[in-house]
Amino acid sequence: MIIETFGRKRFEFIELGFLQYCSQRRDFFDEFKRHLPFYGQLKNFGDLRDLRVLTKGIIVDVTRDSSEFIQVKFKPGFITDLASTPRIIRGIIDNDDPVMLNAVLMHDYGFSTHYRSFREVNLLFKEMLLESGYSRFKTQLAYMAVNSIFARRRWNKSLKRKSYTLETTERCDDGRK
Repeated sequence: MIIETFGRKRFEFIELGFLQYCSQRRDFFDEFKRHLPFYGQLKNFGDLRDLRVLTKGIIVDVTRDSSEFIQVKFKPGFITDLASTPRIIRGIIDNDDPVMLNAVLMHDYGFSTHYRSFREVNLLFKEMLLESGYSRFKTQLAYMAVNSIFARRRWNKSLKRKSYTLETTERCDDGRK
C-alpha cells in the first residue's frame, strides 16, 4: 500500500469549543466562505470535545496492492473526531498522533459517506495504520475499537452527516476494486 499526502504535510485544525462555537462558526465563514454546521448538528459528528475542523486543504492518495486507487481531497471545513477511541484506552492511543492522521481522515470519510461497507472501511483504516508505521499492538487496539458495537451504532447514525461531508471532500479514484 502506498499512502501520499499532497498540499500540506502538517494538518491544521481548529478545536471546537462549547462556549465559543458561535464565534468560531462566524470566524470560519469570514475566512473560508463556508458554513460550519449549526451547533445542534454537531452531535452527528461525535463528541464536541473531540471534534476538529480542517483549516487547510489536503489530498490523500491510497494505492492498495496496485489493484485499487483512492484519492480524497479534503477541503477546509471537513469535520473529524480524529481517532475516536474510547477514553479508557487514550493513554495508549493518542487521538492527535500525527502518524494516524491520514488513516483517521480516510476512516471518517468512509463513515460519513458509506462509500464502502463498515468492514471495508475498517480494514482500510487498519492497513493504513500499519503502512504508516503505527505499532501492531496499537493498530490492533484501534481496529478493535472501530469494530466495536458502539462503532457499529455510530456507523448506522453517521449518514446524517453525509451531505456536509460531501461538500467538504471530493473523491477521485479509478473505480477498481
